[in-house]
Formats: sequence, structure tokens, C-alpha cells
Amino acid sequence: MGETLVEDLIEEAHAREQARRTALAEFRPRRTALLAGTGLLLVLAGGCVALQVLSAMAGTPVRVVPEGPVADALRRLAWHDRPVVAVAAGAAVAG
Repeated sequence: MGETLVEDLIEEAHAREQARRTALAEFRPRRTALLAGTGLLLVLAGGCVALQVLSAMAGTPVRVVPEGPVADALRRLAWHDRPVVAVAAGAAVAG
């Protein structure tokens, strides 16, 4: 009879621990807004690149982003400049 009581206590403790782990996993905060925003930015950037490439291949380039000023600005920046580090940090935080 004593063994049954100890086994019951062990099973109850195991069940409580399992319930606690399940509850923690279920109610863990999700980062859906951040993930949706990051995904939307990636889709928009990819769409702009695809539009520019396809229109240039067709012979009538659409200038969604003027590449001249952007290329000049990027050539002047070094990897250790503050704007470059800030964008890299933002991308790392966004995941």
C-alpha cells in the first residue's frame, strides 16, 4: 500500500510538471507582428527588384529606385560607418 501511494505521488508530480511545460509553451509570446512586417518588407523589396530587372530586360526600364544616386551613396559608405552599422543592427534585431 505504501508503494502505491509513492507511485501516485510521483505520477501526480510528473503530470503537474508536464501541464506546466505545456502551458508555458502554449502561452509563450509570439512575434507575429514583427515577422509579418519583416516578411512584407522582403516581399516589397523583392518585387521592386524583379520589376526593375524584368523591365530592363524588356527594353523599357522602370526606375522604381534610381540606381545612380543610390549606387553613389553606397560607394561613399564604409562597413564601419554608423548608418551601415545601424541598418545591420536593425536587420539582426528583426531576425
